[in-house]
Amino acid sequence: MGRMSVAEAKARFADAVKKAEGGERVVITRYGSPVAVIVPIAELAELRRLRGAKAADGLAALAGGWEGSAELAATIEAVRRSRSRPR
Repeated sequence: MGRMSVAEAKARFADAVKKAEGGERVVITRYGSPVAVIVPIAELAELRRLRGAKAADGLAALAGGWEGSAELAATIEAVRRSRSRPR
């Protein structure tokens, strides 16, 4: 993960974007503290998916991050709809 100040990021923006294209995160700092990050576009999609998952939806909401997880999500959803649980 690369780090650069806001001033450095302004001067070398194309370099920061190139690093993100290569799969690297670039942390932008102001007075030494992280304030922003440039991430590869695939990470943005993953962040949106995770932020959209709600705790009430359980594990099924998080599925999709690994091979075969779509099948797991479908199975969990089918079980959820097929029977009521004792209380």
